[in-house]
Amino acid sequence: MTQSKPAMAGAIALGMVLLFAVALFLVQFIRLLRPAALEGLAFRNMLTVTPDGTWSLGLPIVEMAVALAVMLPVHELVHGLFFWWFADQRPRFGVKGLFLYAAAPPDVYFPRNQFLIVGLAPLVLLTLVGLLLILIVPVGAVSMLSLFVIFNVAGAAGDIVMALRFLPYSADSLIQDQDTGVIVYGPEQT
Repeated sequence: MTQSKPAMAGAIALGMVLLFAVALFLVQFIRLLRPAALEGLAFRNMLTVTPDGTWSLGLPIVEMAVALAVMLPVHELVHGLFFWWFADQRPRFGVKGLFLYAAAPPDVYFPRNQFLIVGLAPLVLLTLVGLLLILIVPVGAVSMLSLFVIFNVAGAAGDIVMALRFLPYSADSLIQDQDTGVIVYGPEQT
């Protein structure tokens, strides 16, 4: 199963939807469980129009860059830890283009459900940990942590698309991770 253009386009579109959906969800989550933290987020000032008619993006660009720079390696590290746990071999890490990645050790075959766990672990674990931390960290850290959670969920769009592509295969199928994509050994369920 190589990386198809429709799947990549779907992942990008899903990532954009998740970016905004999770941001809206987090505002409601924080409003409900930690309302004092909303004052520091200042979402109402995200886009402003100056007196001369120009638009200004009021997002904290440095906070966004830091949250993204922290989230990317942590997300891939979680993939790698689960590859290591299931394969009992050290995974490979690298950079492809602008993206970091974790890859399974060579010549390792994972049952479909283990591969699904590896693929979705960062989405589930980092989101849950992030939501719990939002409730207890100092108010000043809520903004950065919220951005981390938003970027993690949106960044997991490719993982979600990949998981959806594996679901039609039998749970007995084996999946091999390769540089050019993955190979699925097993029948699709009918």
